[in-house]
Formats: sequence, C-alpha cells, structure tokens
Amino acid sequence: MAQSFGGRPAAAGDQHLKSGMFDELGNYNFSQREIREYHHDFAYLGGGLGADELEEKAKKKKLVGKIDFSVKLPPKDAGLRGRIEAFAVKCAKQEDPDFCEHNFFTRDPKTYFWLREDDGSSRKYEVDKRTGRILKEDSWKKKAGGNAGASSSSSSSSTQTPFEKEQETAARDYYQFVKHCCQRSVDFIPLVAKQQLVEADRIAKLSGLTDAAAPPPDKNQAPKGLKDGTAGQDDPDDPVKKFLPGSRVEVLGLKAKPELNGEFAVVKHHIPASGRFQIEFEKYKIEIAVKPANLMFAENQSKTAAEEDADAKWTHDIPKNARVMVQGLTSDAGKLLNGQKGEVVSYDDEKKRYNVKLDSQPSAVKKVKEENLKCVLPPGWEEHYDEHMGKYFYRNTATQRIQWKHPVLKARVGGAAKEKEMRERMERGETMDFDVENENLDFDRRRYACDDLNEGEGGFNLKDLVAKVSREEDRKRRREAGEEVDSDAEEDAAELAWKKEHGLVERARKRSKKERQQLFKHSSLLDNVKQAKKIIYDEAGVSTYQPVHVYDSKQDAQSVLEARLDMLKSCIERIKGEIVAANGGVNPNTGNPAGEGDDDEDEDEKIIVSKEKVPSQLWRDCAVGMVNAIDVVKREFEDARQKHMVQTLNLTLLSLLDDEDGLIKLTAEQLADKMDSLLGLLKCML
Repeated sequence: MAQSFGGRPAAAGDQHLKSGMFDELGNYNFSQREIREYHHDFAYLGGGLGADELEEKAKKKKLVGKIDFSVKLPPKDAGLRGRIEAFAVKCAKQEDPDFCEHNFFTRDPKTYFWLREDDGSSRKYEVDKRTGRILKEDSWKKKAGGNAGASSSSSSSSTQTPFEKEQETAARDYYQFVKHCCQRSVDFIPLVAKQQLVEADRIAKLSGLTDAAAPPPDKNQAPKGLKDGTAGQDDPDDPVKKFLPGSRVEVLGLKAKPELNGEFAVVKHHIPASGRFQIEFEKYKIEIAVKPANLMFAENQSKTAAEEDADAKWTHDIPKNARVMVQGLTSDAGKLLNGQKGEVVSYDDEKKRYNVKLDSQPSAVKKVKEENLKCVLPPGWEEHYDEHMGKYFYRNTATQRIQWKHPVLKARVGGAAKEKEMRERMERGETMDFDVENENLDFDRRRYACDDLNEGEGGFNLKDLVAKVSREEDRKRRREAGEEVDSDAEEDAAELAWKKEHGLVERARKRSKKERQQLFKHSSLLDNVKQAKKIIYDEAGVSTYQPVHVYDSKQDAQSVLEARLDMLKSCIERIKGEIVAANGGVNPNTGNPAGEGDDDEDEDEKIIVSKEKVPSQLWRDCAVGMVNAIDVVKREFEDARQKHMVQTLNLTLLSLLDDEDGLIKLTAEQLADKMDSLLGLLKCML
C-alpha cells in the first residue's frame, strides 16, 4: 500500500516526495530546497569541482578484476542459487544498490530473506511511516531506541531453527560475494566451481578417505600402471585429474618437513613412476615431490589483493630474489654453510630472519640473519675497501663509475616517502607515537651541507647553491611520484657540466698532459731502468730479458717473493753455520765463540756470505723474482694512471745496482735486505 504524506495518499508518480523536500507534517520545506539547490563548498573556489568524483572513479578502476572477499559456497537449493545470482547481477547494475535491496526486501521479506541483516532489518535504509522519507541507519536506530532491532531479532530467532539460520547466513554470504564479483567485473562461476572441489576434497581429507582407505579394486579393472585407454576416464576421484598443473594447493600431514605444513604451493606436474606430484611453494620457491594424500586444494585458487600487495610492498634492505652468500655463522652446523650462495625468497617477520634457498640444497630453506648475509655483486661490478673512510666502495668495470652504495641493496625507506605517509595518517586522524631520535618532524625544511658553514666560509657561489637546491627539490618530487632517482649520478653530471662551462675540464686535461710529459721526459731514467734489467738478467744466468709477466696478480707476486726470501735467509743461516763449524765453533773474523757478542760486532767483523756460496738457482730466482714483481705492480699502476707510483718503482729497480758492477758485488745479506725492503713497499701499495 502506498505511503501517506500529510493526510493524502502518495501517488505512484510522486517520486520527489522521497527526496526529503517535505517536513514531518507533509508541508513543503523551502529551506530544504535552498540547501539542495544553492549549497556549495570551497571546492568551487579552489578549482576542485568534481575532483572527488574523479578520484572515486580512479579508485574503482584500479580494483576492477580483483576481489577482496573469499569465495563462498552457494546454497544447495539450485532454485535459490539461481534467484540469488540473478538478483545480484541486477542489483550491481543499479546506481544505488542499497536502495534497490531495501525496496525489494520491504516488498517481499520472505522471498528476499538473504537481504536481511543479523538484527532482522534491511540494509542501511528504513522508511519513516509518517512522512515516507528514507532514513539512514543511524537515524532510524536512534529513533527506535534500539528496540526495533532487538525485537525483530528475538522474534526471528524464536521461530528459526539452527539449520535455517545456517542456511540463511550461507545464502546472505553467497549473495554478497556474487554482488562483489559483479561490481569488480569478475566472473564468479569458475571461482565457485573450484571452491566446490576444494570443499569436497577437504571433507574427504578430514574424514580420512585417503587412498589407503579406498575400497578394493574391481576384478575387471586394469592393474595399476597397466590401465588401458578407457580405464579411469570417468573416475572423478583420480588425483591426476583433480590436481591439474597450475592448481593452488595447501600442504598438510608432512612428517619429514613439518615446517612446510600449512604452506601454499602450485602443482607443477605429476610423476607417474612414484605417483607423487611435483609442487613449488609460493613462499620459499622450492620444489618437492608430495603424495596426493598430503595435498588439499587451497581455499583461494588465486592470490588475493592483500597477498599481492604484500608481495609488492617489500620494505626490507635485501631485495627479494637477490643473490646472497652466507658468512659469519659460528655454530657447528652454521660453519658448514659459510661461503655457500643462495637466493632470498621471503622474510620471516616473527623471527626477523631472511629465508634463503641455498644452491647446494635446493629443496630446503635456511633462516639467516641480515648480518650473516652478503649480497653477491652483479656481473661487471668490483668491491674495494677504502682504508681512510673505513668502508667499501664499488666500481663498475664497464663505465668506470665508482659509488658507495651497494648496487643490489635497496635504499632504506625514509625521507619524502616516510613524510608523505605520516601526513596521510595525520589527515585521517590517526594517533601516532613519534620516536624523537628516529623521526624527522620538520617536514618542510631541507638540510644541506652548507648549513654548517658560517657566513663567508666555504667560498661557495650563490648561483651554484641555488642550482643545487633546485636539483634536490626536483629529485624530491620525483621520489614522491615513485620514480627511481640516482642522486650521485645526477650530481656528477651537474658537476661535469659546471666544469665544462667554466673551462676547468680543458684546463685539467692540459695539466695532466703536462705532468705526464714531465714524468717521462727523462729518457735517461728509462734507459737506466732498461739497462738495469739487462744486467740483472745477465748476472742471473738468463740470456735475454723477456718482459712477460709470470704472475696473475700483485698478491701472487708478493707471495712468491716472500717464499724466496725465506729460502734465501735459511740458506744464509745454513752457510754461516757451516763456516763456524769448519772453524771449530769460532767466528773466523773475531776469534770469539759463535753466538757471543754478535750484537756488538761491527759490519766488518760479521760473517759475510758471498754470492758464490749461494746456489746459483736460488740467486737467479730471487733476482728475477724481484724484477718480475716490480713489473707486475707497475703494470697495474700504469693501468690506473698513477704515474708517481710507476716512477717510485722505477727508482726501486735502479736501487738494486749499487755501482756499475751491478749485482756482482752484492752479498747474500744485501740481496735479502733489498728483497725485504721491496716486500715492505709492496705491502704499503697493496
């Protein structure tokens, strides 16, 4: 029956009566008309007319194709299911679905019982019987004083059985799921079909209906492994037909690896020989073979929007799927893992450890702390240590670019991103607990290196400072927009452009060229070095000088030189012992017993080991080893364009020649001292 307004019945065409233009007595409310037609806010003056609507449309567009609800099972009654789906599709197309639900529920509450809330009311709307106006939820609940809902709930609960309540709840949940899918443009039919398979398999697993409890096979059935072309085609319980490749499953009942129980995985393929399924875990990215009895269809066959957002919002320092190396473990079991490489697959928030899949154990995952992981450098990068700064820096061999930041590690979340998040939380009215030591509450001000300088200090140019501040603000805006910004590269490019503008690049090029000419214009130095090498090789017994580097690196040259020095010192001590033994335990130069007063002896009174007493092979190896070590180190310094170090090595090589006779008059002790000095120089350079 139509509602009455002000003593007169409402006609079917009086749709405007529902707009709230009449007061409680049914009289026309002119003030309400002014509010409706002339009300506006400051969005008109700020140029934001329609901005809220556009933002709402953009949010809805992003959610198209995604569902936030878990899949619900349909009612067992096929007719009821059809009515629910048809009404949900129709209601989702309406401009105001809530009003559509209220309208149908008030007409026929028994037919559309799935629209009833738990308290017995319709959704969000209630009609004032006197005026016919639609009241919001808060209004009619306040007006009713909370008694209407309680009375309807008590009356409905007294007449309904528990089974009917369960059926009504299932129908209501299924309707909400179908309507949600229609609003998000998602086809709900295949999702519901998969969910029915999941529920059937879950009931079978929980009831113990596994392969072991299956009935004995029929005599006419083909034996296992020898099925003919028709056997098993119509068997709905065949696990090969249920767990198809790509199905999302949940693992349960594993005894060997109980930590994997409850984890989700994706079926890869079936292994006919063992009857198992090869699955890959979503969280750990490892593959194992599992029996069908240990698999159960996942409740959601695709990741929900929350899970996808969690995967995308990786906020830890080491990126996901990064290559790492385990180091620094001190336990007996952990020492075996030191030096092994693997891949970061996930992060355990509870234990604050990274889950790493090692290359040596692809079917297992190890939980390792961040301090025990070292990111492996990508191809084309080298790691070096700066002793003055006390930290590592990284060089790209292709571009020769040097940077302090690790090329793999992610930058910590902070700065503009953290400030933006804090602003949004404050606008929503959320309470925030600030950490005074770690939080920067001064949002608007940016600090620069010149802030610590007094007026007149630093010698900076105001124009250059303004340009640097502009670049920093531009990078800040791009970071907030989600763009990847490399501050070091941009500052290097800006510095190079400034140098080119002021002519400093050409000036530096001329200066380096002049220094290079000054370093090598002494042709006599190069000639002397070449002659020194020839003399050393001649005295060592090598016919011609071959400028071929026999060592792969400076470390190899240093190690070989240390070994030959130890051999030379041992030979010298052995020869001295033989001389003393031949003279009856007395030093032939002083006449004193050996070992007494050796520290007080002059150089002329000590036992001298000449070149002739040293094996020729050992003497040759020591002399040639010194030359080759100098050549190896000099080659690397030449590649690095450190010409002053090259000149130092040239002078070191010339110091091997005390006089014009070269190494002929060198004693074994003097050769050992020169080798020791060269090793000290190499250690300083390395």
